[in-house]
Amino acid sequence: MMQSPSGEIIFSLPAPAGSLLGLPAVIGNEPYSLSAMVRKDSDVRFVSRNDYLELIKTEPSLYPSVLKVLAAELRAARLAFSEIQSQVGRKTAESHSPATEKYSKIGPAA
Repeated sequence: MMQSPSGEIIFSLPAPAGSLLGLPAVIGNEPYSLSAMVRKDSDVRFVSRNDYLELIKTEPSLYPSVLKVLAAELRAARLAFSEIQSQVGRKTAESHSPATEKYSKIGPAA
């Protein structure tokens, strides 16, 4: 979920059962930049970066699954960015529409 500085939810995506949240942050050793909330009883678990790295070392067969998760997160981020861009575009167009209406009432030059 993305929130504005005032706390308003800007964009959210559902995370189905079995989702891995924050994997790019764990891999990149960066803070997780989004928020998450549950809407019903859930079993949520935390995996530390060290535990993740140890697991990948001992089970390299997990790499394809990790890449699938990262690809899905990238697609979701692109979708979110596209949606936000379109919302901003609509709001920008709406804020300019009175001027457009004003000038559209002027007929063609004589």
